[in-house]
Amino acid sequence: MPSGMTKSRRITQACDFCHRRGLKCRKAENIVLNSKSPCQTCLEFGEVCTRNRRAKKRGTKHRSALLSTLSPILQSHEPSENYLAKELDPSGSVDLPPSPKILRSRKIIEELLDVYLDTVHPMFPLFCERELWVGWRDGSFPATTSDYMNLVSMCALSALHANNRALFSDEEPIPDTSTLAQTYLNKAEALVTDSAETAGEVKLIRSYGFLALVGAQSGNITLLHKYLGLFHTISSRLNFHDEANWPTNLNDCDKEVRRRLWWAMYRLEVHTSCMFGTMIRCSETQCDVGYPSGLHHPAFVPGRDGQFEDWFSGWNLTTDLYRLLEHAVMNLRFRRRNQKSIIQDYCGPDIAQVMMKLSELQDQILPQFGSVASRSSDSGRNRCGFQACNILCTIHLTRMMVSLASHQDIQAACQAAKHMMQNMNSIPHEYIRATGSPLLQQLAGVGHMLLSTAKKSTSTSLHYSTFRDTMSLIMDFLARFGELNKPAETAKERLSKEMEDFERHMDSLEINGPLEVGMPADMNMLESMVGFDTALFNGDLDDQDFTNANLLKGFGWQDST
Repeated sequence: MPSGMTKSRRITQACDFCHRRGLKCRKAENIVLNSKSPCQTCLEFGEVCTRNRRAKKRGTKHRSALLSTLSPILQSHEPSENYLAKELDPSGSVDLPPSPKILRSRKIIEELLDVYLDTVHPMFPLFCERELWVGWRDGSFPATTSDYMNLVSMCALSALHANNRALFSDEEPIPDTSTLAQTYLNKAEALVTDSAETAGEVKLIRSYGFLALVGAQSGNITLLHKYLGLFHTISSRLNFHDEANWPTNLNDCDKEVRRRLWWAMYRLEVHTSCMFGTMIRCSETQCDVGYPSGLHHPAFVPGRDGQFEDWFSGWNLTTDLYRLLEHAVMNLRFRRRNQKSIIQDYCGPDIAQVMMKLSELQDQILPQFGSVASRSSDSGRNRCGFQACNILCTIHLTRMMVSLASHQDIQAACQAAKHMMQNMNSIPHEYIRATGSPLLQQLAGVGHMLLSTAKKSTSTSLHYSTFRDTMSLIMDFLARFGELNKPAETAKERLSKEMEDFERHMDSLEINGPLEVGMPADMNMLESMVGFDTALFNGDLDDQDFTNANLLKGFGWQDST
């Protein structure tokens, strides 16, 4: 060996970051930060390289020490109340609430966490991904009872996606998802109730969001409105709609999360208004909240090369479209209401401005959101695909609302719907399947609007063939996903039944005037309240409460019993 050279030796102990994540701790050459030499892995991930953990002794433990460790566990076959805390938090220092045995499996939670990140997060990013993804793996999340409440609420939504087969992956979900989903939902509701006075506002809002999404995915209107209502209550108390009222000491990550929560809940509010005819309680004209930036941490998740990390620009564009959809809905309702505005000639937002802005937003669509690529190993690219899917559907839903508001005839409505179906059929099915019930609800709503327009149009008989072909496209599409998704099957059956009734009336009529297809006496009242002519799907409404009188009635939560 040449003189002056010494043998190199391996690093005897991996740094804390590499140890937690099971990564190779590589020595960095000729780099010193704050009198310390960081490892190459920490430099690449932008982490502070530390070696603070206590080294454990190697070899087999002494028998007496081993028995003293195992004796509390051997006393009972059932884990103690604090077992869950020790399972979720390796240090055992956090006293988390006791939970049913089915909720203790770390493996199940990890699978549901993957469902959230793959399927829910691209549409409703209620977490800072780094906090969740890294925190779960290094044991720092959940750190408090409020964190655990958020985790269980997230698992309730993920388990529902698995139960409805609304998954981005083709893999078979974990077994007995119906029982699992209901168990997580029950636990989440209990935790939210118990933590209402002690949990932080942001964590409460996050749990409300997850549980409202459970209601939206399952069609459980009571659950949906309960947690949307709680969100509006806490938002009003905090003036959450105005960033000027937020705490001044928020860091960038805290501000990012608040912005995501606000706009995600706003989008859910507008969707709910379209599907169930409710009023929009957080109008975009009354809020002053900036858009989230998306990437506010260095890349840290494997399987992404950074090329498609700007998927949040597509998410923000979708938010723009929802804001525009709000005005289209308002215009439609202003024109149909019996009690006019106190400003006599005011008919709500100008429909021409809505159309002009819609065209402007379409021109702003970036190439990665203009079409949906097939599923890939790059989750950033996949998330761009989710944005493209949502952008496309929201544009078409807005067009249908504008068509109704501007009193276009059945031919124009059919052309808009047929164009939508052509684009929907070009989207890889895994994206539509993963989006779940809300997208299928919107599609069923478009079919319902076509039926409503056909009933009132004086030219239906002239374009009946086009109308029937368009309805067939919609029902065939729902049937394709009904094989795995019960809500899609229910929506298809309802549309098919109403279409059959409509065809029988068409066969019995020989006039070209407006068609009176079983219109109930209170139709005018309903039309002033809802965007969709929901009475068509439920027959006589005289003895029904309006909240139950809608196309999505069959989407209710299924109890495990």
